[in-house]
Amino acid sequence: LYVMPWRTFEANMLDIFFAACLILLLIVGGPFIEEAKAQQSGIFGVFLLCLICFGGFSIFCFAVYERFLRRGKPFQFFLCHHKAGAG
Repeated sequence: LYVMPWRTFEANMLDIFFAACLILLLIVGGPFIEEAKAQQSGIFGVFLLCLICFGGFSIFCFAVYERFLRRGKPFQFFLCHHKAGAG
């Protein structure tokens, strides 16, 4: 199954990352629902929130690097099929 709803590769990867983090939060946090220890749940929630924010920031930094800071051509050769009568 190949589904890429966003136009750019980075946006699709970011969407997959946040969806996976949300699923992970729900699966891992589910067993803690019965025990209502506020301090442990709060620490765990803050840890997961920091992890998700760090991942999002890392992806953002990588996207900025790829877009603006990477030097060189993304390809070795450029092929142009010029048609004199086209247009």
